[in-house]
Amino acid sequence: MPGIDECLTEAMTLPGARGASLVDWTSGLALGTAGESPVGDHETTAAETAELARSAAEFDTFLATDDAPGGTGGAGGAGDDGGPPSRT
Repeated sequence: MPGIDECLTEAMTLPGARGASLVDWTSGLALGTAGESPVGDHETTAAETAELARSAAEFDTFLATDDAPGGTGGAGGAGDDGGPPSRT
């Protein structure tokens, strides 16, 4: 199984890729980085991206139009595996 560095190197082979990071979305810490950061600091970018991911998981505003609150699609929920809260 490839490690973080190998995965980031592969992500950088995508056409137009300028940077890639693996971010822990609960803490906002960058676990690995490659290439450039949009603001010059990978840790700042990681924290901002994690905040956006948490917001997307928390607020129904970010749901796709075919996702309805209270639906049966998807798993997850508070206390199960650390994933986003369920929308029931």
